[in-house]
Amino acid sequence: MKKSTIAFLSLILAIGVMPSANAKSTIVGGPYTNLDPAGGVIHLNLTNYPKDKGLYIFQVVRNRASDNARPTVINMDNAVDVVTTANHADVVFTAVGKFGSTDCSVVECALWAQFDGASGSYQLTDEDQYLSSISFAAATAPANPADTIEASVNGAVLATNNPGTLVYRTPVTLTVKTGSGAAPTIKSSTADCSVTGNLIQALKGSGGCDFEVTSPGNTTISKKVSHYPFILAKGVQIVSQKRNSIKTGKTVALSAETNFGETISYTSVTKKICAVKGNQVTGLKVGNCNLALTAAGTSNYLALGTNLSVVVSKK
Repeated sequence: MKKSTIAFLSLILAIGVMPSANAKSTIVGGPYTNLDPAGGVIHLNLTNYPKDKGLYIFQVVRNRASDNARPTVINMDNAVDVVTTANHADVVFTAVGKFGSTDCSVVECALWAQFDGASGSYQLTDEDQYLSSISFAAATAPANPADTIEASVNGAVLATNNPGTLVYRTPVTLTVKTGSGAAPTIKSSTADCSVTGNLIQALKGSGGCDFEVTSPGNTTISKKVSHYPFILAKGVQIVSQKRNSIKTGKTVALSAETNFGETISYTSVTKKICAVKGNQVTGLKVGNCNLALTAAGTSNYLALGTNLSVVVSKK
Protein backbone atom coordinates (compact mmCIF):
# COMPACT_ATOMS: atom_id res chain seq x y z
CA MET A 1 0.00 0.00 0.00
CA LYS A 2 1.27 3.39 -0.93
CA LYS A 3 2.37 5.78 1.78
CA SER A 4 -0.17 8.39 0.61
CA THR A 5 -2.99 5.85 0.98
CA ILE A 6 -1.84 4.91 4.50
CA ALA A 7 -1.65 8.54 5.50
CA PHE A 8 -5.18 9.18 4.16
CA LEU A 9 -6.61 6.22 6.12
CA SER A 10 -4.83 7.35 9.28
CA LEU A 11 -6.40 10.79 8.90
CA ILE A 12 -9.86 9.27 8.52
CA LEU A 13 -9.37 7.10 11.65
CA ALA A 14 -8.09 10.06 13.61
CA ILE A 15 -11.14 12.12 12.63
CA GLY A 16 -13.39 9.19 13.51
CA VAL A 17 -12.22 8.97 17.12
CA MET A 18 -12.33 12.71 17.81
CA PRO A 19 -15.19 13.66 20.23
CA SER A 20 -18.20 15.25 18.60
CA ALA A 21 -18.53 18.96 19.17
CA ASN A 22 -22.24 18.37 19.69
CA ALA A 23 -21.98 15.54 22.27
CA LYS A 24 -24.33 16.00 25.21
CA SER A 25 -22.95 16.97 28.58
CA THR A 26 -22.80 14.16 31.09
CA ILE A 27 -24.79 15.21 34.15
CA VAL A 28 -24.89 12.92 37.18
CA GLY A 29 -25.77 13.42 40.83
CA GLY A 30 -28.50 13.01 43.39
CA PRO A 31 -30.32 12.26 45.49
CA TYR A 32 -33.39 12.06 43.26
CA THR A 33 -35.75 10.23 45.62
CA ASN A 34 -37.32 10.87 49.03
CA LEU A 35 -36.65 14.59 48.71
CA ASP A 36 -37.98 17.15 51.14
CA PRO A 37 -41.14 18.54 49.48
CA ALA A 38 -40.42 21.96 50.98
CA GLY A 39 -37.04 22.09 49.22
CA GLY A 40 -35.02 18.99 48.33
CA VAL A 41 -31.36 19.69 47.54
CA ILE A 42 -29.84 17.81 44.58
CA HIS A 43 -26.09 17.98 43.81
CA LEU A 44 -25.09 17.63 40.15
CA ASN A 45 -21.73 17.11 38.44
CA LEU A 46 -21.33 18.21 34.83
CA THR A 47 -18.64 16.94 32.45
CA ASN A 48 -18.15 17.59 28.73
CA TYR A 49 -19.77 20.97 29.35
CA PRO A 50 -20.33 23.06 26.15
CA LYS A 51 -17.72 25.77 26.66
CA ASP A 52 -19.19 28.24 24.19
CA LYS A 53 -22.79 27.88 25.34
CA GLY A 54 -24.83 27.86 28.55
CA LEU A 55 -27.20 25.30 30.00
CA TYR A 56 -30.47 25.56 31.87
CA ILE A 57 -31.57 22.89 34.31
CA PHE A 58 -35.29 22.87 35.01
CA GLN A 59 -37.75 20.98 37.19
CA VAL A 60 -40.48 19.79 34.83
CA VAL A 61 -43.34 17.38 34.33
CA ARG A 62 -41.88 14.56 32.28
CA ASN A 63 -43.25 14.32 28.74
CA ARG A 64 -43.60 10.62 27.92
CA ALA A 65 -44.40 11.19 24.25
CA SER A 66 -40.84 10.00 23.56
CA ASP A 67 -37.61 9.51 25.52
CA ASN A 68 -36.45 13.02 24.77
CA ALA A 69 -39.73 14.83 24.12
CA ARG A 70 -39.46 18.35 25.42
CA PRO A 71 -41.52 19.08 28.52
CA THR A 72 -44.47 21.45 28.30
CA VAL A 73 -44.88 22.06 32.04
CA ILE A 74 -41.79 23.78 33.43
CA ASN A 75 -41.10 25.43 36.78
CA MET A 76 -39.27 28.65 35.95
CA ASP A 77 -38.93 29.72 39.59
CA ASN A 78 -36.17 27.28 40.58
CA ALA A 79 -34.36 26.99 37.23
CA VAL A 80 -30.56 26.98 37.38
CA ASP A 81 -28.54 28.67 34.61
CA VAL A 82 -25.19 26.90 34.56
CA VAL A 83 -22.89 29.57 33.13
CA THR A 84 -19.41 28.90 31.85
CA THR A 85 -17.83 30.32 35.02
CA ALA A 86 -19.80 27.99 37.34
CA ASN A 87 -18.25 25.18 39.32
CA HIS A 88 -19.49 22.32 37.19
CA ALA A 89 -18.33 19.76 39.76
CA ASP A 90 -21.13 20.68 42.18
CA VAL A 91 -24.16 22.41 40.78
CA VAL A 92 -26.86 22.69 43.46
CA PHE A 93 -30.49 22.36 42.40
CA THR A 94 -33.40 22.75 44.84
CA ALA A 95 -36.52 20.81 43.84
CA VAL A 96 -39.97 21.35 45.34
CA GLY A 97 -42.92 19.03 45.80
CA LYS A 98 -45.40 21.46 44.27
CA PHE A 99 -45.15 24.35 41.80
CA GLY A 100 -48.00 26.26 40.23
CA SER A 101 -50.85 23.79 39.85
CA THR A 102 -48.43 20.87 39.64
CA ASP A 103 -48.22 18.31 42.44
CA CYS A 104 -45.24 15.98 42.00
CA SER A 105 -46.95 13.34 44.15
CA VAL A 106 -49.62 13.09 41.44
CA VAL A 107 -47.61 13.50 38.22
CA GLU A 108 -44.10 12.42 37.23
CA CYS A 109 -41.65 15.25 37.83
CA ALA A 110 -38.09 15.22 36.52
CA LEU A 111 -34.96 17.30 35.95
CA TRP A 112 -34.42 18.52 32.38
CA ALA A 113 -31.40 20.14 30.73
CA GLN A 114 -31.26 22.24 27.55
CA PHE A 115 -29.33 25.15 26.08
CA ASP A 116 -30.05 28.55 27.62
CA GLY A 117 -31.01 31.65 25.66
CA ALA A 118 -27.43 32.87 25.52
CA SER A 119 -26.60 29.85 23.39
CA GLY A 120 -28.24 31.50 20.40
CA SER A 121 -31.62 29.83 20.40
CA TYR A 122 -33.80 27.86 22.77
CA GLN A 123 -34.60 25.70 19.75
CA LEU A 124 -31.13 24.12 19.74
CA THR A 125 -31.69 20.53 20.88
CA ASP A 126 -28.15 19.15 21.17
CA GLU A 127 -28.26 19.25 24.99
CA ASP A 128 -31.88 18.22 25.46
CA GLN A 129 -32.00 15.47 28.07
CA TYR A 130 -33.92 14.28 31.09
CA LEU A 131 -31.50 13.81 33.97
CA SER A 132 -33.77 11.76 36.20
CA SER A 133 -37.27 11.50 37.51
CA ILE A 134 -37.56 12.86 41.05
CA SER A 135 -39.81 11.91 43.96
CA PHE A 136 -40.54 13.42 47.33
CA ALA A 137 -41.12 12.18 50.85
CA ALA A 138 -44.68 12.29 52.10
CA ALA A 139 -45.49 15.68 53.54
CA THR A 140 -45.43 15.65 57.31
CA ALA A 141 -48.82 16.35 58.80
CA PRO A 142 -48.75 19.50 60.92
CA ALA A 143 -48.38 18.67 64.59
CA ASN A 144 -51.34 19.26 66.84
CA PRO A 145 -50.90 22.15 69.27
CA ALA A 146 -49.74 21.11 72.71
CA ASP A 147 -52.21 21.07 75.57
CA THR A 148 -52.10 23.71 78.29
CA ILE A 149 -51.77 22.97 82.01
CA GLU A 150 -52.59 25.23 84.95
CA ALA A 151 -51.69 23.99 88.42
CA SER A 152 -52.52 25.67 91.71
CA VAL A 153 -52.42 25.08 95.46
CA ASN A 154 -55.02 26.76 97.68
CA GLY A 155 -55.99 29.03 94.80
CA ALA A 156 -52.41 30.22 94.16
CA VAL A 157 -51.30 29.45 90.60
CA LEU A 158 -47.95 27.65 90.42
CA ALA A 159 -45.12 28.48 88.04
CA THR A 160 -42.75 25.98 86.44
CA ASN A 161 -39.78 28.30 87.06
CA ASN A 162 -40.63 29.55 90.55
CA PRO A 163 -40.66 26.96 93.38
CA GLY A 164 -43.58 26.73 95.78
CA THR A 165 -43.23 25.69 99.42
CA LEU A 166 -44.27 22.35 100.84
CA VAL A 167 -44.28 21.80 104.61
CA TYR A 168 -43.25 18.44 106.06
CA ARG A 169 -46.14 15.98 106.48
CA THR A 170 -48.70 18.65 105.62
CA PRO A 171 -50.72 17.38 102.63
CA VAL A 172 -52.10 19.95 100.20
CA THR A 173 -54.31 19.56 97.15
CA LEU A 174 -52.66 20.18 93.79
CA THR A 175 -55.48 21.38 91.53
CA VAL A 176 -54.82 20.90 87.81
CA LYS A 177 -56.79 22.20 84.82
CA THR A 178 -56.01 21.21 81.22
CA GLY A 179 -57.04 23.20 78.19
CA SER A 180 -58.22 20.02 76.45
CA GLY A 181 -60.28 18.90 79.43
CA ALA A 182 -58.26 15.66 79.55
CA ALA A 183 -57.67 14.12 82.99
CA PRO A 184 -54.09 14.82 84.10
CA THR A 185 -51.76 12.55 86.05
CA ILE A 186 -49.42 13.69 88.82
CA LYS A 187 -46.27 11.97 90.02
CA SER A 188 -43.32 12.91 92.20
CA SER A 189 -39.94 12.95 90.51
CA THR A 190 -38.16 12.30 93.85
CA ALA A 191 -38.60 9.96 96.79
CA ASP A 192 -38.77 12.91 99.21
CA CYS A 193 -42.39 13.64 98.32
CA SER A 194 -45.48 11.54 97.74
CA VAL A 195 -48.66 11.80 95.69
CA THR A 196 -52.04 10.29 96.47
CA GLY A 197 -54.57 11.31 93.87
CA ASN A 198 -54.31 15.10 93.94
CA LEU A 199 -52.81 15.24 97.46
CA ILE A 200 -49.10 16.00 97.50
CA GLN A 201 -46.96 15.75 100.63
CA ALA A 202 -43.38 16.37 101.71
CA LEU A 203 -41.67 13.42 103.41
CA LYS A 204 -38.70 15.51 104.56
CA GLY A 205 -38.34 18.93 106.14
CA SER A 206 -35.54 20.16 103.87
CA GLY A 207 -34.40 19.94 100.27
CA GLY A 208 -36.69 20.07 97.28
CA CYS A 209 -39.19 18.10 95.23
CA ASP A 210 -40.47 18.15 91.69
CA PHE A 211 -43.93 17.09 90.58
CA GLU A 212 -44.51 16.01 86.99
CA VAL A 213 -47.98 16.82 85.67
CA THR A 214 -48.99 15.18 82.39
CA SER A 215 -51.98 15.78 80.16
CA PRO A 216 -52.49 13.03 77.55
CA GLY A 217 -54.27 15.49 75.26
CA ASN A 218 -56.83 14.21 72.77
CA THR A 219 -57.27 13.67 69.03
CA THR A 220 -56.71 17.34 68.22
CA ILE A 221 -54.40 18.44 71.07
CA SER A 222 -50.99 16.92 71.77
CA LYS A 223 -49.68 15.59 75.05
CA LYS A 224 -48.24 18.12 77.48
CA VAL A 225 -45.83 17.58 80.39
CA SER A 226 -45.08 20.28 82.97
CA HIS A 227 -42.84 20.20 86.04
CA TYR A 228 -43.54 22.11 89.24
CA PRO A 229 -40.73 22.51 91.79
CA PHE A 230 -41.19 22.90 95.56
CA ILE A 231 -38.84 23.86 98.38
CA LEU A 232 -39.40 21.69 101.45
CA ALA A 233 -39.84 23.35 104.85
CA LYS A 234 -39.83 22.00 108.39
CA GLY A 235 -43.16 21.00 109.83
CA VAL A 236 -44.86 22.82 112.70
CA GLN A 237 -45.73 20.81 115.78
CA ILE A 238 -49.34 21.08 116.87
CA VAL A 239 -50.92 20.26 120.22
CA SER A 240 -54.56 19.23 120.27
CA GLN A 241 -56.19 19.77 123.68
CA LYS A 242 -59.55 18.37 124.74
CA ARG A 243 -59.71 20.32 128.01
CA ASN A 244 -59.63 24.08 128.49
CA SER A 245 -61.08 24.24 132.02
CA ILE A 246 -60.68 22.53 135.38
CA LYS A 247 -62.34 22.65 138.82
CA THR A 248 -60.38 23.59 141.88
CA GLY A 249 -58.99 20.54 143.61
CA LYS A 250 -59.35 18.42 140.48
CA THR A 251 -56.60 16.95 138.30
CA VAL A 252 -56.96 16.39 134.55
CA ALA A 253 -54.68 14.93 131.88
CA LEU A 254 -53.61 17.15 129.02
CA SER A 255 -52.24 15.95 125.69
CA ALA A 256 -49.01 14.00 126.18
CA GLU A 257 -47.66 14.24 122.59
CA THR A 258 -47.55 16.60 119.63
CA ASN A 259 -48.87 15.70 116.21
CA PHE A 260 -45.38 14.34 115.41
CA GLY A 261 -45.26 12.15 118.52
CA GLU A 262 -42.87 14.27 120.57
CA THR A 263 -43.41 14.28 124.36
CA ILE A 264 -44.76 17.60 125.61
CA SER A 265 -43.25 19.19 128.72
CA TYR A 266 -45.63 21.39 130.76
CA THR A 267 -44.55 24.17 133.14
CA SER A 268 -46.98 26.20 135.27
CA VAL A 269 -46.41 29.90 134.90
CA THR A 270 -49.12 30.66 137.50
CA LYS A 271 -48.05 28.34 140.29
CA LYS A 272 -50.61 29.70 142.76
CA ILE A 273 -53.44 28.95 140.33
CA CYS A 274 -52.37 25.49 139.13
CA ALA A 275 -49.73 22.83 139.55
CA VAL A 276 -48.38 20.47 136.86
CA LYS A 277 -46.73 17.06 137.05
CA GLY A 278 -45.96 15.48 133.71
CA ASN A 279 -49.07 16.12 131.64
CA GLN A 280 -51.33 16.21 134.72
CA VAL A 281 -52.60 19.65 135.80
CA THR A 282 -54.30 20.34 139.15
CA GLY A 283 -56.45 23.36 139.83
CA LEU A 284 -55.43 25.13 143.07
CA LYS A 285 -57.58 28.25 143.07
CA VAL A 286 -59.96 30.10 140.79
CA GLY A 287 -58.25 31.96 137.98
CA ASN A 288 -56.42 31.49 134.71
CA CYS A 289 -53.89 28.70 134.77
CA ASN A 290 -51.13 29.64 132.31
CA LEU A 291 -48.90 26.82 131.10
CA ALA A 292 -45.70 26.84 128.98
CA LEU A 293 -45.44 23.90 126.56
CA THR A 294 -42.21 22.65 124.94
CA ALA A 295 -41.22 19.66 122.82
CA ALA A 296 -38.06 18.69 120.99
CA GLY A 297 -37.68 19.27 117.26
CA THR A 298 -35.83 17.35 114.54
CA SER A 299 -34.43 17.99 111.08
CA ASN A 300 -37.96 17.55 109.76
CA TYR A 301 -39.98 19.70 112.15
CA LEU A 302 -39.51 22.65 114.46
CA ALA A 303 -39.27 22.46 118.26
CA LEU A 304 -42.48 23.29 120.07
CA GLY A 305 -42.71 26.43 122.16
CA THR A 306 -46.17 27.69 122.96
CA ASN A 307 -48.53 28.64 125.81
CA LEU A 308 -51.85 27.27 127.00
CA SER A 309 -54.43 28.88 129.24
CA VAL A 310 -56.79 26.70 131.29
CA VAL A 311 -59.64 28.24 133.31
CA VAL A 312 -59.78 27.09 136.92
CA SER A 313 -63.28 27.44 138.40
CA LYS A 314 -64.99 26.50 141.68
CA LYS A 315 -66.02 22.97 142.35
